[in-house]
Amino acid sequence: MMDSQKNLSFTAIFQQTINFIRNRFSLIAISSIVLGLINTLVIYSVINPNQLMVELEYFNQFGMIPDYFMKTVIILYLVNIVLVSIILSIICNLSMSNKLNPSLILSRILPICLNILGFSVLYMLICIPIAILFLLVFSIIGLLVPKMVSLLLILVIGCTVLVIYKSIFNYFLVSAAQPNSTPFFQRFSACHKFFFQNWKAPVLMILISVIFTGILNGISSLGKNIVFDVISTSLGVFADFFIFSFFYRLYSINNNIESTKSDDNNKLIIS
Repeated sequence: MMDSQKNLSFTAIFQQTINFIRNRFSLIAISSIVLGLINTLVIYSVINPNQLMVELEYFNQFGMIPDYFMKTVIILYLVNIVLVSIILSIICNLSMSNKLNPSLILSRILPICLNILGFSVLYMLICIPIAILFLLVFSIIGLLVPKMVSLLLILVIGCTVLVIYKSIFNYFLVSAAQPNSTPFFQRFSACHKFFFQNWKAPVLMILISVIFTGILNGISSLGKNIVFDVISTSLGVFADFFIFSFFYRLYSINNNIESTKSDDNNKLIIS
């Protein structure tokens, strides 16, 4: 058990991730720039910022969600799913070879997209009743404690839940990137089991990614034009490469540990 925890330590996996990125830096950097440029051009071509601002003002005044606003959210979500799927496909490719294989990358994009959609829908179905229950509990708590305390409690719990969700989600995604035939629900269950047994490394990585995202948003706010957007998006994609590579290493090491345990158990049974 101690060896397993040592192998899954944050420091060791972080260093392995740095080595992985450094050894393939040119390919990952070029991929980040290309994906950042494509992502920015797609968003600029399908989203009208002026109309979006008008509809957001309408939403603030009347509390109704306009059609264009909903379409924009759906488009951004789908673009993000495709972008993440491509990043994971490239990581999977580069983990097996130091050269990009377009056929391998393309073959993994659709399965990963479907897994993301499946995970999101399943989690939404699970979380809706839980969210309703929490709202009822917090409405009661709000009557018993000062408003600021209630808001602080909601903020702390919300941030904690988000970090846990992102940790589990990222681990699930890298498992979906693997070219194996493990059923969806088995991987869904396994990613939760893994997190609650080994939560430190994924949580630390998510917290680092949140800090980096905050810095990146600060940089992108310095200028609002296509050049700044391409630069900030490319940096964001490069950060995603690092984060998902970290979780990919985490998944690979954990699977090797589990395989070793399974082999040892089989030997004990046979003997």
